[in-house]
Amino acid sequence: MPTVGQVVHRLLPGASKERVEWPAFPVWPPDLFAVCATLVEMSQCYRHRHYTEHSRDKCFFRGSYKDTVQNVGYRWRVLDLKKNDKETIFLGEQWATLYHNRNKPVVVVGSPAGRPSAAEKWWDAAMMLMAVADEASGGLGFRTEKRIVPFADYLHAQELRMERHRRSSIKLPHSICMAVPPEEACVQPKTRTPQVGVTLRTMSHNLALLPPHGTFATTWITLPTAIEKRQAINRSGEEPFNLLIVPYPFGVSGFCFREDAQPGGMEPRFFECEQKWLRGRAAGSPVGTELGKSLLRLIREAKKGVSRVHGIVMPELAVDETRAKALVRQLKKADVELFVSGVLKRGRGSKDFSANVAWAVPFWKGGVPFIAEQPKHNRWRLDHSQIIRYSLGHVLNPKDTFWERIDVSRRNAQFFVFRNGVSFTSIICEDLARVDPAGAVIRAIGPNLVVALLMDGPQLESRWPAKYASVLSEDPGSAVLTVTSLGMVKRSMAPGASGDRVVALWQEPGERAKQINLPRNAHALLLTLSFSTLTERTFDGRDDGGGSTRIRLSGLRAVVDPKLDSEDRDVV
Repeated sequence: MPTVGQVVHRLLPGASKERVEWPAFPVWPPDLFAVCATLVEMSQCYRHRHYTEHSRDKCFFRGSYKDTVQNVGYRWRVLDLKKNDKETIFLGEQWATLYHNRNKPVVVVGSPAGRPSAAEKWWDAAMMLMAVADEASGGLGFRTEKRIVPFADYLHAQELRMERHRRSSIKLPHSICMAVPPEEACVQPKTRTPQVGVTLRTMSHNLALLPPHGTFATTWITLPTAIEKRQAINRSGEEPFNLLIVPYPFGVSGFCFREDAQPGGMEPRFFECEQKWLRGRAAGSPVGTELGKSLLRLIREAKKGVSRVHGIVMPELAVDETRAKALVRQLKKADVELFVSGVLKRGRGSKDFSANVAWAVPFWKGGVPFIAEQPKHNRWRLDHSQIIRYSLGHVLNPKDTFWERIDVSRRNAQFFVFRNGVSFTSIICEDLARVDPAGAVIRAIGPNLVVALLMDGPQLESRWPAKYASVLSEDPGSAVLTVTSLGMVKRSMAPGASGDRVVALWQEPGERAKQINLPRNAHALLLTLSFSTLTERTFDGRDDGGGSTRIRLSGLRAVVDPKLDSEDRDVV
């Protein structure tokens, strides 16, 4: 059972190398947060009634706690701490408390129901320092020109060094810590604070404690357009974000699915998805360079009703890597900010598994600064009921169960700031429904917008995507958009059925899910997303001063490509 001192030395190994008995107080707030949040999480002390019963006079968070934490955190954030200030002395006293309890076990078995015992006195110091570090980290991860925020500006400068392939003093891209090794713990900026539950996630506004990058890697990126958009927002209020959903392919043949037989009939059985819609005109679906031309026409048609189309979303496995690169080249001229699509990356050899990934591609000043690639972490399992539902009995035996033949060895998630204070991430199908490995990280960071790319049936409020989208909308408070292809929606319909073609679903906090139906003869849907500020509170009572952002669906209309075949045929 580790002691307090062992954990601190593990997370701040520089002191151990120098044979120092106790590390110096961390000068970089994320380092202090990593140390104290790890101690708090390992001990689970925040669940103790000393911290949870706010109505009790002796609750730790009553009295001067909030004012002390916010004042000390602010003074630290603006670099206004002097050597003999009472705030500096206060921080030193709390850090010394951890030192004096360095030989105490982190996990206390059978802790009392009343106030912490002498063996647990370090709890108060860890909780206090964690909150101060969180307050001192306000603005980290968000580029701003409105005011000088030293720590945020320094982090931004280090990000620029990394972009120029220079060495950074911060453990980028997997962590914003300076001294804490990413092999031990990672810290990233945070957007939403859950307003329900009692977890470590409810204890901070600005920072998220994450697993070591060897367990799950994360990257936090501020899109270059975020600064320009912040300036536009200051001039014209909260500028909306117009998002074009293209549920491609419009037709999916059953022959796109085939069994990948194992030698000697070994288990498990795998299936592969062949993107035959990219090689033939399936139910009016454009192929090759025609797909890019169709997207450009859809953008032009959509702009007849709005000033600009800011982003494009296509479902899981919509294109392969070659066509994805071609689309990126074609979309450079379209004045969009962001392109998100499911992409299939074929293995190099016949024995290599393919990768099912999501691409998030920002456009800036006519170029592409990077392509963020996020893999799917969980395989799709096709069982008897799904084989029947999607009419795949002619290619897959309904008596058997088949697993998607993809590589799941990579585990990472990309988070982007695409508006001032607004972040998003994308996930792929099964990952929406699974807690591990991406779910816990998404809940910790709390992106404002989660886009789930699916290869699924209709996005009805009664089906599984709506269920799991509602979970994320409650904790951490994200808006969730699920998108599937029209081809898969039609495969799930009985022949001749005239049901709705619900290709997307929108779920925002505190509201019922909204089914998004694609009218017949339409090829895309234009969503207008609006932003409003709100105030969130941590469990210890600290508010963020209205610094959080909520995303609402404020507009929806269908878009037609006038040059595409509008005939609605089924594909076998």
